[in-house]
Amino acid sequence: MRRIVGFSLKFRALVVAIAVAMMAFGGVQLSTASVDVFPEFAPPKVEIQTIAIGLTAAEVEQLVTEKGQLALADCLSNQAIGQKTFDALSSHGHNFGTSNTCASRAVGLINAGRIKDGCQALAWAPDGKTPVWAFITTAQGKKVFIPGLHARRLTEAALCEAGL
Repeated sequence: MRRIVGFSLKFRALVVAIAVAMMAFGGVQLSTASVDVFPEFAPPKVEIQTIAIGLTAAEVEQLVTEKGQLALADCLSNQAIGQKTFDALSSHGHNFGTSNTCASRAVGLINAGRIKDGCQALAWAPDGKTPVWAFITTAQGKKVFIPGLHARRLTEAALCEAGL
C-alpha cells in the first residue's frame, strides 16, 4: 500500500492524466451506449385499442376473449407457455387475425417446444436479421417497411420472452 501511495505522490501528473483519460473514455462510452444498457424496470406492456361503436368495454372484452383468445388457445398445443407469452400471441392475433397467428412460424416453433425461437419469430425471419410482420402492401402492390409496426413486433417478442 505504501508503494502505491508513494508512486501516486511521486507521479501526480500521471495519476491525474490517467484519471481524466478514464473519465473521458467513460463519457464517450456512455454517450454511444444503446438504450438497452439502462434497464427498464416497468414490465413491457402491450395495449390493444379497438373501436367498437355501441359496445361497452365489457362487451368488447368478451368479444376479444371469445373470438380471439379462445381460438388462439385452441391452436397452442404446448402447455408450458406462460401468461406473458400467451398475451404476446394474443396481441399479435388481434393485429393479424388469430388464424394467421396460429398458422405462423412463431406458433409452430412454440408448439414444437422452441418457445424462445418462437418468440423471436414474432419479429424476425429465420435469419434473425430480416423483420417480419412489419410491412404493408401499397395499392400498387409494393411492400413497404413500417418502423412502427416492427417496434410493436419487438415489444410483443420481448413480452413473449418475458413469459419464459
